[in-house]
Amino acid sequence: MVVTQSYAAGDQDFNAQITSIKGANPDVIFVPGYYGDVALSPSRRGDKGITVPLVGGDGWDAEQLYKIGGAALNGSFFSNHVFPL
Repeated sequence: MVVTQSYAAGDQDFNAQITSIKGANPDVIFVPGYYGDVALSPSRRGDKGITVPLVGGDGWDAEQLYKIGGAALNGSFFSNHVFPL
């Protein structure tokens, strides 16, 4: 872990966090948020020249994630739980 940043649910401006993250030169960015917040950050990440993948958890698992985040989510990953029947 090279840097830790935070945000509040509903935030729209991630410039301070992204600037700090870029300066830390990470290999990957872990974003443990829900799809509505997560989908807003990828395009801003690209605007700052950060191209490393985003990774997250089951809070990302919603069809709306892709509608909001679009192509800026390409190369990102999330995991979810499985319940075999």
